Amino acid sequence: MNSVRTIGLSLLLIFSSLNLAFAEDKLDTLFAKLRDPQVGSEVLRIEPQIWAAWMAGGTGEQNEALGKAAQAMNFADFSNAEKQLNALLRETESFAEVWNKRATLYYLLGRFDESLADIVKTLELEPRHFGAMSGRGMIYQRMGKDAEALAAYQEALSINPHLTGAKLAIKQLEKVLPEL
Repeated sequence: MNSVRTIGLSLLLIFSSLNLAFAEDKLDTLFAKLRDPQVGSEVLRIEPQIWAAWMAGGTGEQNEALGKAAQAMNFADFSNAEKQLNALLRETESFAEVWNKRATLYYLLGRFDESLADIVKTLELEPRHFGAMSGRGMIYQRMGKDAEALAAYQEALSINPHLTGAKLAIKQLEKVLPEL
C-alpha cells in the first residue's frame, strides 16, 4: 500500500513539474510574440493569455483563492481581500501574482511603501511582470518621484511595448522632465 502511495505522489510531482515547465514555455512564447513588431491586433489576445497564466500560477485551490481575493478587490471589499491575500502568502511565497495583487491592493489603499515592497517580490518571481512595473511607475508618479516613474514605465514598455497607459504616462512625464 505504501509503495502505491509513493508512486502516486511521485507521479503527482512529475506532472506538476511538467505542467509548470509547459506553462513557462507558453509564457516564453507569448512574451516573444508580444515584442514582435508585426503582432498587430493579436496583442489583444496575447495580453489576456499572459494575465491568465499569471493568475493560474498556483495550485487549483490557490488559484481559486486568488480569484476570490481579486473579486473582493473589484467589489472594494479591501479588508476581506487583504485577509485572503495574506493567507495565500502564508501558504505559498512563490506565487508571483498573489504578491502583485496585494501590491495593487496596497496601492488602492495608499500604502505605497508596502506596495513597492510587494512589487519587488513580484519581480523577483516573475521578472517580466509588466503590470508590476507599470504599477511601480504609478506609485512613483503619485509620490512625486517623476524620474523613477519614467524609468519604471520605460522598463514596462521594454517587456510589453503595447501598454497604452504607460505610453501616455511617459508623454506626460517627458513634459515635466524635458531634460530626460
